[in-house]
Amino acid sequence: MKLKVMQYNILHGFYNPLHNKDMSFDFEGDRLMAAQKAVKKENPDVLVLNEACFAEKSRWSILMDYPKLFNYPHHYHAPSGYEWGISVLSRFPIVERENYSLPNCPFARITLDLKGYKLGLNVLHPHPTLTEEEKMRFVQSSLRDIKHPCLVVGDFNALSDEDDYNFDKLYRGFSNFDKHASNTVKEFKKRLPIRAILDKRLRDTFIVARNPWNYTIPTDHCSKNKDSAMRIDYIFCSNDIGVKDAYVVKNNFTEKASDHYPIVAVLDIKKK
Repeated sequence: MKLKVMQYNILHGFYNPLHNKDMSFDFEGDRLMAAQKAVKKENPDVLVLNEACFAEKSRWSILMDYPKLFNYPHHYHAPSGYEWGISVLSRFPIVERENYSLPNCPFARITLDLKGYKLGLNVLHPHPTLTEEEKMRFVQSSLRDIKHPCLVVGDFNALSDEDDYNFDKLYRGFSNFDKHASNTVKEFKKRLPIRAILDKRLRDTFIVARNPWNYTIPTDHCSKNKDSAMRIDYIFCSNDIGVKDAYVVKNNFTEKASDHYPIVAVLDIKKK
């Protein structure tokens, strides 16, 4: 059977990510509307949302009903401190769910029931301020008991050995907004977390699909200067899952909705 999966970092749950002095947030409805249109156009079977903020009641009196907003019958939310969290929306039942999130390391593990076929879905989102070694240890710990068939999905804030970068250009790009650009790029060059994932006999669906290289950040909403462009969002699958296609979704909607572009993998699930 065909399974279409989308992973999307939605930038602080469609609220302004910068605190005001009174610790309030401004809702950015135009971003939500753009994301809704982007998701509807792709129509994935499974939608993974990183930075799915305000999915539970909090001190800010904000509540984002993601399954209603994106029209999915099955939902699991894994909070990871304050307003943050991961939300998984699915057209298939979620039969197992665990939240293993740590500070700065959101991690949700669920099992989907695809008409009798059980598929593990692991969603990770290591914080960008972590070192490469810290991200690597988080990945290794999260995946130490992983079982196939499975997917590993998320914004990993890390680069792959399978992508070619001009690091001088990357440094110029980061220098526009990061006063520690030299150290930031030095960390990225180590590429440790993605190696740790590939060591678990998982495949990068984007590489398997053999489409031309594309970046997942920044969108025009974040910056029209693309010197800092990187592919840091991934969908990995175990070897027992086929890959029909995988791509970065770029259109007028995704330029407006977030600082990340969503990514999609079209998978071939071979039931035994």
